[in-house]
Amino acid sequence: MTPKEMHKALDRANAALVDKLEKQPFTPLTLSLLDSGKWCCTGAYIDIQMNERIGGGVFDTPEEAFASVMEKIEKRPKAADAERAKWQRKLADVIDEGNTLSLPDDVMQPLRAGSQAMTKNLLTSDA
Repeated sequence: MTPKEMHKALDRANAALVDKLEKQPFTPLTLSLLDSGKWCCTGAYIDIQMNERIGGGVFDTPEEAFASVMEKIEKRPKAADAERAKWQRKLADVIDEGNTLSLPDDVMQPLRAGSQAMTKNLLTSDA
């Protein structure tokens, strides 16, 4: 892989990440040649808190490093889908807390119905 091809692959990976995040990551992906002669594609922190990063791993070739990072990007949900899933987890936690507190069924049933509707919508979504 030539330096120009590496640059193009890095641009494609960063563009794919921006597409999934629906925003620019806090730091872009980088390709590094380690002193061991191995390659690593890493460095894309998702947000300013730097608590989630895309990339990582050590590979024999730059092609392997790019393939690994592209696989991770492809598996990542779109930003809107991730936000919906996060909201649904919060709703599930509220339902669990309500059950623990033995809240009346007339309070809990609308929450359960909303959760079930969200699940059905996510399962039938084309996204």
